[in-house]
Amino acid sequence: MESRFGRICTNGHIISVVKEENLVTERGAALARGLSESFNTGMNMDYKNPGIEGDSHCQKCGSKTIDQCPSCESTYIRLEPPKDEFEGFQPPDYCRGCGEAYPWIATIKEKKAREEPFVEMDLESIGGQFYPNLIRQINSCYQIKANEATRVLYRKLLESLLVDILRGHYGMGKVELFYDKHEGRTHPFSTLLSNFKSGEDDIGTYSEAVGDDLYQSIEKFKHHGDASAHTIEPDISNESIEEQSEKATKVAKILFEMRENVHVAN
Repeated sequence: MESRFGRICTNGHIISVVKEENLVTERGAALARGLSESFNTGMNMDYKNPGIEGDSHCQKCGSKTIDQCPSCESTYIRLEPPKDEFEGFQPPDYCRGCGEAYPWIATIKEKKAREEPFVEMDLESIGGQFYPNLIRQINSCYQIKANEATRVLYRKLLESLLVDILRGHYGMGKVELFYDKHEGRTHPFSTLLSNFKSGEDDIGTYSEAVGDDLYQSIEKFKHHGDASAHTIEPDISNESIEEQSEKATKVAKILFEMRENVHVAN
């Protein structure tokens, strides 16, 4: 099959396709063959690259379009031929001139779903429906890279566990530690955490991990959840939230351990 060359947006949408025979100038033909070095010093420098015609920006996503490798500018982008009669030409992954990845490869990697969970736990061991379902929601958001939603839902998980631990340990005799009777709702996260920390002498018996490191981790995740829910801030980087997954799992496991021990003891 005769080669095809294309103008493609940086997200990988094909804008226009031409045959090699339609790259009409000597310079254009050389670029198609990847021989632009032949036109360096000593040759006629009036040769111009006419470019592959097409919109300068993609009508689907608005991104810039290119017809040459942006790293070396030595070759037109040769499209991958169809694999069968039902498929059209496809953008290549790497430049045949310099070997660098084309811009849309980074976009594809960025959009690829994560396979691992944000909170890695045995859901069957937790029991009930609320917590397993909430953790599934957290992990589903994380895997499709809905990073803001992951943080907000994880904050909800921690807040709910603090309420359960305080209620399980103190009972309704000290309902004011976790419930605001006047407002008819549980206390704000900050109040729950303050009461949790104040009861360390008693509550600390349910896990050896209770202490400043746990408190600081909970505070940090609370802050992330608050910021994602209530403020306008730049998108969270994938690297940033992926680095938090291990700590998120550790904190959740500690609180679930405490919740279980509270229920056993009371």
